[in-house]
Amino acid sequence: MPLQQPPEEPPHKQKQRPSYLPPQESLSGAFAPRPLTADERLAQLERSSALHQQQLEGLLNIAATLRQHADPQAAMRAIMVQISELLRADRTTIYELSEDQVTLQGLAVQGDLSISVGIPNGRGIAGLVAATKRPINLADAYEHPNFDFRFDKLTGYRTRSVLCVPMLSSQGEVIGVVQVLNKLGGQGFSHEDKQLLIVLAAQAAMTLEALRLEQALKSSNANLRRVSAQVQRQLEEQELLFEVERAASTSSTLADLAAAVLGRATQVLGAELVALFVPHDDGSGPAYLQERVPAGGSLNGCAALDAPGLHLLSRVEVGEGLLGKVASRGEALMLMGGCFELEALPRVLSDRCGYPVHNALAIPLIDDRAPIGALLCVNCEALNGWHAEPSARGDSLLDLGGATLSVRQLACFDGLPAEVRDRASQTLRFAGLIAGRVAHAAAQLERHRTALTQDRMMTIGQMLSGVLHDMRGPMTAISGYSQLMARSSSAEERAAMAATVTRKIRELNEMTLEVLNFAKGARTVLTRKVFLKQFIDHILETLLPEFEEFGVLFDVDDQTGGVGYFDEGKMRRVVINVARNARQAMSNVPSRPDGAPWRFAWRLREAPESLSFELSDNGPGIPEVIRERVFEAFTTLNKSEGTGLGLAIVKRIVDEHEGELSLSTETGQGTTIVITLPQPQDAPL
Repeated sequence: MPLQQPPEEPPHKQKQRPSYLPPQESLSGAFAPRPLTADERLAQLERSSALHQQQLEGLLNIAATLRQHADPQAAMRAIMVQISELLRADRTTIYELSEDQVTLQGLAVQGDLSISVGIPNGRGIAGLVAATKRPINLADAYEHPNFDFRFDKLTGYRTRSVLCVPMLSSQGEVIGVVQVLNKLGGQGFSHEDKQLLIVLAAQAAMTLEALRLEQALKSSNANLRRVSAQVQRQLEEQELLFEVERAASTSSTLADLAAAVLGRATQVLGAELVALFVPHDDGSGPAYLQERVPAGGSLNGCAALDAPGLHLLSRVEVGEGLLGKVASRGEALMLMGGCFELEALPRVLSDRCGYPVHNALAIPLIDDRAPIGALLCVNCEALNGWHAEPSARGDSLLDLGGATLSVRQLACFDGLPAEVRDRASQTLRFAGLIAGRVAHAAAQLERHRTALTQDRMMTIGQMLSGVLHDMRGPMTAISGYSQLMARSSSAEERAAMAATVTRKIRELNEMTLEVLNFAKGARTVLTRKVFLKQFIDHILETLLPEFEEFGVLFDVDDQTGGVGYFDEGKMRRVVINVARNARQAMSNVPSRPDGAPWRFAWRLREAPESLSFELSDNGPGIPEVIRERVFEAFTTLNKSEGTGLGLAIVKRIVDEHEGELSLSTETGQGTTIVITLPQPQDAPL
């Protein structure tokens, strides 16, 4: 609790000071003052006017002085000297009340022997003035109970007269006090001195309050600028990440990724050249180099690509040149001055590309905690102008500010200037962000490439399996007829058998070409006049032996005029594939529930402008899980002989004929496929 001024004692208990003046009534006698003459009164008025003029000039000087200072402490020190001169005081002290209003701190203290300490609010003369907001004017400070004489003992200073007034804010709150000590000439401070100091204290309070507000405003503006810069940097980072992510998501090859990302990287990182190197499993791979300012032509040992300034270094070995060495280390490296020699790194990109490297920033591409390549920024603007020799290597050099880059080791430098550090930190942050996204995209592309290779190998294997399976029929027929030809003595029989062998060989060629055309996506249709009876006989010659082997009946119902127009070889594959699919499905089931035999039927119908093949069976039907995908490649279920290519080839051939294909199936009842082929209206008979 602040100490209060003790109550005044009653007159009869007050200590009376000895007085050497004559009694009051004697003053009317011989010692009574005489009236002033006109000249004396004029001189008194002139002295009073000169004093007021001096005080006015002092006030103006104080106002002018305060306008020259922006620092509160400097302003208070300047006004402190002016106050001492105006009030003819030996020294002046200006105290400021702390924000918690607990102590008074010496803001401006005059005198070599003075000490600036904290005074508790309510203690001492200054503390009492601050607590009560009332001025105190003492002719002898030692007579006041709140005076703390310990300051005099510490400093050797002898305090006599004291005048102390509060400094009030615009809201009337105490923000400090002004205290003057020891009026020159030995007398105490007058009432006029007190009024003048109150005015000066008010001016000092206004100045101090304004300067504190200005400081707070500057601090707020500085914080706002700092926050704004952080937000701007984050926006730039987010925009950069969005651009890189968008480019990476639309890239199907590493070349596409390089063309989409590296150009932007050179601008953001301020590098003359940015290189992307992702080696394959064999330890070598291509490197893509992007110049910020395309110089035209190609770099040494590089091929120019379509994008401006983008070049391809077709083969770089891991460990070769700067690219190969930083890719093998998996470390983030900042290389300037003698760091190349310290790290035993060359100053060229590779042995085949002699691009001069003055400084470099190498960021590893990390996927699943393992390095898969490197992003190399060459001759960065942020690293220019610093050529001091490095001293040692450490674990951390720069504050990354939350960047996603995991730095393992950086080259350390003694006396790195703050501006270089800031520029390098920003460049390193952006490089780390780009490298992180590029590493993810490159890893995805590599996984996709591996998956495509595996799928391609599986596809080739399945296709070969299907071709070899389909070849068994023609090869069996060729083998059988060859043996019969060897035993037959009839020339006519041998000629007929030879024709059959030739036809089977042609069929083998057609099967092989059909599978290859399907794999390559080739579409060739040779439409010609086909005699349907001969067409049917050739198909039955191929299918009947295997149908009879598995106990499946094969019915043919031809209700046409005997002629059709289509590609005979391709349509033969259609009927054989559908029939063989049906036979395989029925062969996988022991028997029908009603005991009836398995049956496949082929019905041929014609209309004025079309020819239709209706291919049906009474088998188990197509399983529901694959009904929507039966005409897609490699769709098969529970068929040991199936490859999943048969019906896909069927649909492709029908589409090539611009025909129509429909399918109906029911579990336990069978499947029907209807193929309708367009026929020319004016076809010759």
